[in-house]
Amino acid sequence: DQFLFVGTKSGKIFTYINSSSSLGLPPFKHIGTLVLHRSGITKLYFDELTSTLYSSSFDNQILKYKIEEEDFDRAVLDFVSLIGHEKWVWDISHTKNKEGKDLIVTIDENGNVLTWHKNQSDLITKIKNLLAERKGLEP
Repeated sequence: DQFLFVGTKSGKIFTYINSSSSLGLPPFKHIGTLVLHRSGITKLYFDELTSTLYSSSFDNQILKYKIEEEDFDRAVLDFVSLIGHEKWVWDISHTKNKEGKDLIVTIDENGNVLTWHKNQSDLITKIKNLLAERKGLEP
């Protein structure tokens, strides 16, 4: 599937899918609108491998949605809020850490850079390792 996302000043995200129509119909069909941000959208990042959309806004939020044409409403019901920025989030990107794990990188107005594990299982493993290390350091 090929999606097109349009973020607005009001915080709405219009979602379209490529209809690949040669019958003279519009090339993109509107499949839904996400209305979860409280102010203008600053950046959208779509991970095509996992059909996951990340959005940032002037409301300091980063939201993560699973986008599926067949069940678009699920994106609104099952979204995840990534909390940590205190200023407007200006950019979202993807990178890998030194272990090769996928990370989402976000940057806010103050220049703060935060990283988020793309896969929850990677985050759980990291937490378990940190707790194990901490136990080993306790007297």
